[in-house]
Amino acid sequence: MSKVTIITISYNAQDVIEKTILSVLSQEFKSFEYIIIDGNSKDNTVEVIKRYESEFSRKGFSYRFISEADEGIYDAMNKGIKISNGEWLLFLNTGDTLYNPQVLNRFNKEVDETKAIFYGANYCQGVFESIRPFHYIYYGEMIACHQSIFFNKGILKDDLVYDLNYKIFADYEILVKVLKRYGRNFFQSTSTVISDYEGGGISEPVSYQKRKDKYSIIFKYYGFVGVLVALWYRIVIMPIKLMIKGSKW
Repeated sequence: MSKVTIITISYNAQDVIEKTILSVLSQEFKSFEYIIIDGNSKDNTVEVIKRYESEFSRKGFSYRFISEADEGIYDAMNKGIKISNGEWLLFLNTGDTLYNPQVLNRFNKEVDETKAIFYGANYCQGVFESIRPFHYIYYGEMIACHQSIFFNKGILKDDLVYDLNYKIFADYEILVKVLKRYGRNFFQSTSTVISDYEGGGISEPVSYQKRKDKYSIIFKYYGFVGVLVALWYRIVIMPIKLMIKGSKW
């Protein structure tokens, strides 16, 4: 069994998928599996992917590639989870890269195998983004960039699945689900930079669907009181923090 499975989801990504693949190929740590789930791209994405198949074979990396229609990004991620063989899973989507060739080496040295989730920092468009305080998760906020979160498939088993009812924010839902079912002690954080996130993911912009997903998830796991707490943070605390930073809300 591979130590790590890296899963890349792609669709019409001919201009950016190459740098993602190259960042995976550059890893000094060799015990990993790479899976690319393409959503039946209409451009030259598949041709770019196939260009590197022999390189994975030459380096002895485990590699799998599927191109077929899906029901969106989270459905594609679930496909990757189902066929993965790694003990730990990391989702690195097209345009995103591992921060440097030592990322998986550092992960292997730091990770506590008894934890369910291991997460770290990232860069986004040249700006360093540290992990957030853990209590942010109760306010409907991600505690780390999704591309900087490793999931322990061996512990989570069937809990490691994205709920397709949440079109925009299923990555947040899976963190809350793990927290509720396993507890905070099953989370491990690091200051290590794991990914360079390109930006522009579906859950990044504020939208009606994202807010609907967020408060539906909070209500599901924390009830009406949880929703009130999250609204209090959004309406009262966040504006104060932004004012202190001199930003507009």
